[in-house]
Amino acid sequence: MSVHNFEFVRSQHPALAQLLFDAERFLGDDSCCFLLKVRLALELWCHDFADLHGIALPLETKLVEKLELLSSQKVFPQDLLEQLMQLRQHANQAVHIQQDMRGRHITMQPLERAQQIAILKCLFELVCYTKRYQQPEFELPLWQVYSKQNLRLLLETAMGDTETQGEASVAACVQVSRTLLQSFATAKAAKASVGQLALLTADIQYWLQRGLRLGLQHANLDALHLLTDLAFAKAHADIDLNLLADWLKQYQRAQPTAALDYLAGQLLERQNQLEKALQSYDKAAKAGHCGAIKRLLEYWGSRCQQRLQQYLQLGLQYNEPNALLLSMAMLLVDASKADVALPSTALKTLKVQLVKARGMSIAGVGYIEGMCHHLGILGYTQDDALAGTLLLDNFHKVPAYCKSALNTFYVLFGAEQFHSALKVAPKALAQLDETAHRATLAELEFDIALSLLKLHEQKTPAEFFRTPRELLQSAAKRGYAKAHLYISSNAQQLCRNSQRAGRRTVNIGVPSWATKLACRGAQVSAEAARN
Repeated sequence: MSVHNFEFVRSQHPALAQLLFDAERFLGDDSCCFLLKVRLALELWCHDFADLHGIALPLETKLVEKLELLSSQKVFPQDLLEQLMQLRQHANQAVHIQQDMRGRHITMQPLERAQQIAILKCLFELVCYTKRYQQPEFELPLWQVYSKQNLRLLLETAMGDTETQGEASVAACVQVSRTLLQSFATAKAAKASVGQLALLTADIQYWLQRGLRLGLQHANLDALHLLTDLAFAKAHADIDLNLLADWLKQYQRAQPTAALDYLAGQLLERQNQLEKALQSYDKAAKAGHCGAIKRLLEYWGSRCQQRLQQYLQLGLQYNEPNALLLSMAMLLVDASKADVALPSTALKTLKVQLVKARGMSIAGVGYIEGMCHHLGILGYTQDDALAGTLLLDNFHKVPAYCKSALNTFYVLFGAEQFHSALKVAPKALAQLDETAHRATLAELEFDIALSLLKLHEQKTPAEFFRTPRELLQSAAKRGYAKAHLYISSNAQQLCRNSQRAGRRTVNIGVPSWATKLACRGAQVSAEAARN
């Protein structure tokens, strides 16, 4: 099973964790084995709770007696008592023979999958309680949803008779291939042998092809989505794209939808038919498909502002999360260096969108909040230190064409957090185009050089892939006046120092690049004065 909700228990109590893992393994399969593991886990939990609170709990007592003794203590959480009693009743069914309506002795009836999950959730609450008691500062994990079928049953369904099982067989084939794909990733990370990886790849390919062949006879839209996702896992298996394309066409003829247009766009893009792919994405986007809108925003973001704005408005119309984040980031694109405040209309728009983004829990909202702290708007206190922390943690979640790294650098630079600023500086440089942002790029190079020199003065030097000299030279060659002035003034200062010491300039080692740039700066200044 790929989902484990009790991994955090392993470090605290390995034996309890193993019982919980075993219970998860029997989910949707053998009810008796499942409940036996649950009962043993519950017994261990009772002793853990007793040990934590110094309660004497004899080993030979029955489970019901243990629960009665614990529940009589003041420290026992009464809100868990009802759940514990239900757990005990379920667990008893696994270890006691019962009678049916005619008096015959039987074992328990199989539990429904939903009942088993409810039992696991109850155990999850119990172990979370003891974990919080031991480590109050521990951040507990969220409950993860289990996959729909047990792997053994899944294989039986996938290999079953398609005439009777139909769509279930197709979906099972896809689920098996996805499970194997996860195993492949794990094996590869563990540096498994080439032979083992080759066997896994062959299995993945087998189940994919089987699912595709069956899918031509049994329509299953969920399977189509999963298979299309897997079709883009180029590193794992070669997918029969033509077969997948035939399947898509069959669906589109039978039931045309925006989802199918989006999937067709993905397939065409994989086949390097970009123009047709964009047309399919466009059709899906206009029908409100958020995945298609997101892909078009990614594609046109750094290529065409007109198209970007077109799909941005479309995304806002359909509440596409990336469009909402992008819209806010575009309003703040040059805010870190702006001399004037944002217009009132922009502030109003930003406020509405920020409230909506918080409600949707959109990743990257921290970047917007960081910029609000930097500017001191929308009720956020002006605090560059806090702003810098938020920006540094979230700038990578915002598209590069919004200059998120550049804004982050300048907020940190203004707060004199030079070490942090230099961490983001390479990405800030990468966000500026050599032609379109020549002046901004020169200024950024100059400010990075100043950061490096400041840290050198403070005797806390930092490593950077370019030296201050290279950065100043590059900024000066791009025509940045401050770089010329800085180089010129430093060269002149060296000359004065040498004259005071009664030595020739050449003896103190004034670098030739600084002399040349100083001369060039003087020429530029003279030309500007004449004009």
